[in-house]
Amino acid sequence: ARLKFSLFYQLQIPRPWDQGTELARYQQVMEQAEVAEQAGFDGVWLAEHHFQPEISHSGAPDILLAAIAQRTSVLRLGLGVVLLPISHPVRVAERVATLDLVSNGRVEFGTGRSTLRRQLEAFEVDPAETRDRWSEGVELIPRLMAEETVTFKGRFHSVEGLTVLPKPVQKPHPPMWVACGQPDTYRLAGERGLGAIGFTSGDFEEQRRRVAIYREALKTAKPSAGLINDQIGVWTMAHCAESDREARDLAGPEAMWYFRTIRQQLADEWGDSATTPESYRRYAQGGPASSTVSGHHDEAIDAARYIIGDPDACISMIEKYREAGAQHVLTVMQVGRVPHEKVKRSIELFGKYVIPHFKATARAGIGG
Repeated sequence: ARLKFSLFYQLQIPRPWDQGTELARYQQVMEQAEVAEQAGFDGVWLAEHHFQPEISHSGAPDILLAAIAQRTSVLRLGLGVVLLPISHPVRVAERVATLDLVSNGRVEFGTGRSTLRRQLEAFEVDPAETRDRWSEGVELIPRLMAEETVTFKGRFHSVEGLTVLPKPVQKPHPPMWVACGQPDTYRLAGERGLGAIGFTSGDFEEQRRRVAIYREALKTAKPSAGLINDQIGVWTMAHCAESDREARDLAGPEAMWYFRTIRQQLADEWGDSATTPESYRRYAQGGPASSTVSGHHDEAIDAARYIIGDPDACISMIEKYREAGAQHVLTVMQVGRVPHEKVKRSIELFGKYVIPHFKATARAGIGG
């Protein structure tokens, strides 16, 4: 099977802002999505975050994806990810199905539990409950989309003979994924038959270990509506330019800015370990960002933590991801202060050189 490529957006907007900054960013992302479809990308994914200035101005990704759906025709539209603990399962089922209808069946439905304490507490959710809330959501929501009437008794939500409308185009429901920040989530993903998306920090041995955990758990997968999505996705910062040096010097510092900012935010949120639930302890140390913030950006790029360089360099880095088990590469090209025109150029260079390389190797039966 050939490697898939998507763009992944958080809608990053470093300060300073003025009145038109957010408007410009939203317009740029819609334009970049059109360029990505022309370039042969498989999809565009949008994060959902709340109260996370600079890092993510994406509070209602389904609305922006619906707009992108009208400007494109084959691009998959990824919800990356819906924060289930702060969302009522019925509302999630309705919105995912609606997006599937307005896009004629192009939705990829990612799920997660949120890594930020203030996101949870503002929505009146106890961080200690998020894993259980997520678990209940991934059991109930697919059934709400797939079955005509649903009766379900859970710890947080119960429904009695409920008919949730509309129903999605894709049957029984759009493919489902989960954001994986730690090894245990790969096991949970496999057990439930969900695709697994994780950040790769350039530790390809660890990536292989996580893929193995996932594949083992998949053998006994029990998805609630019968659909298994057995794919591993990885996401990271990416930038392609004609010159390797130009790519490194433009996007390298922006990738470092992103992870330093994230690390600081996570440390501020979870630093008080006495009140941090066990399943969030890892984030108190900076989470997936912790190994990516020290040293010069060239070191991070040399370790292939980011996919940054000329087309040949990008290809050789992505080969490492593929060898470590990745089937879907989600590239964050709209990072920090990288200008819109440079992002578009990077997307075009991926389309001209990088994506065709992996299509050719798939046809030749390499790494299938």
